[in-house]
Amino acid sequence: MRVIKNFKPTGDKYRDFPIVKIIKGDDVFEDLPLCSVAFGDLSETLVLYIRQNSFNIAISPKELDSILSKLERYVMHNDNGHLTRIEDNAKIDENTVISWLPKDVNVDDLEYKNGEIYLIKKVKEGDE
Repeated sequence: MRVIKNFKPTGDKYRDFPIVKIIKGDDVFEDLPLCSVAFGDLSETLVLYIRQNSFNIAISPKELDSILSKLERYVMHNDNGHLTRIEDNAKIDENTVISWLPKDVNVDDLEYKNGEIYLIKKVKEGDE
């Protein structure tokens, strides 16, 4: 069972994900950052795993490693919404997008808009 708690980023990261500290107490404040955490889990090291269209979850580094084992880290250059994969060690700038995606994703099918990555299924001319 998971509960909603407020959290505070520590400023540290594990892989690409922020390490957070759960704010202890019974009250939850809507104006502070929220996440889901396993009931009773107030471990010292929890990592914030950000999920699209759902609550972010605070999990252990071991749980995060399990999730990431099924994914691959993609470092991409954003050129007006068109993404191109670049080397992991490339210089990071305001046009760099980093995301963990399925290992078999085709970057040519991705589009970047308003801070989100979309999978766009392209249709060949003449196909319906």
